[in-house]
Amino acid sequence: MTSAKGTTNRRIKILCMLGIYGPLNPYKTWTRLLKDETATQPTIRADLEELFKEGLVRNVDTDRKARGGRPSKHYELSLPGLMTVIGNLKDNKSGHRFLNDLAKKYRGLMPSVFDVWPAILEGAIGDVAFRRLQEICISELEAGLVSKDSCDLEPNKVHENFFAPETYLEETHDDHVRWFRGIMRDRTLRECMRASLRHQIDYYEYCQKMFMTGIRNAEKIMKAISEKDAQN
Repeated sequence: MTSAKGTTNRRIKILCMLGIYGPLNPYKTWTRLLKDETATQPTIRADLEELFKEGLVRNVDTDRKARGGRPSKHYELSLPGLMTVIGNLKDNKSGHRFLNDLAKKYRGLMPSVFDVWPAILEGAIGDVAFRRLQEICISELEAGLVSKDSCDLEPNKVHENFFAPETYLEETHDDHVRWFRGIMRDRTLRECMRASLRHQIDYYEYCQKMFMTGIRNAEKIMKAISEKDAQN
């Protein structure tokens, strides 16, 4: 019997394989995994069907046919699937190279970030960007903020979290300084940070407005209570 952990690890491998070589049909996915997996072809097919139901992969129309000339069902990563892969990458040179390849291949799924990925790499802050994006992917998936029908991360959310100049929870001071300096070298990246700050200011102003409304309402109620106490 396959353990739950083993199943999870195998499905992560399937997602990574699709990230590299997709779109793939179940047979091609199985053959790609044969080097380090003992799962049978029906098991891989079942895994793909489950990943599809969970919204981590999507079907792709292709001209390729299966054996016998039948239409062949091919799969590729959806946005949640891409975020799952990113969230499971190792923070090392291999993981960074993998993300660089994903940025090229899946630019359309994360245009808010991947459109400027070349500028990020040019600024020598790709490793910091890796950690920032990974944190976003993990937190948004855990919070259930990305549905299986999503085709792009909500731009303001990405700008606020990814390009924000403030320190991340797990970010070192050195990463924070390097990120700011790297962003400042490129006009497009500076515009991204400007958009992030503008969004933050708008949000803080909205919060301030709501707080002031709450204060005024509380003061009115307190005044009414005081007047009632004075009458009695």
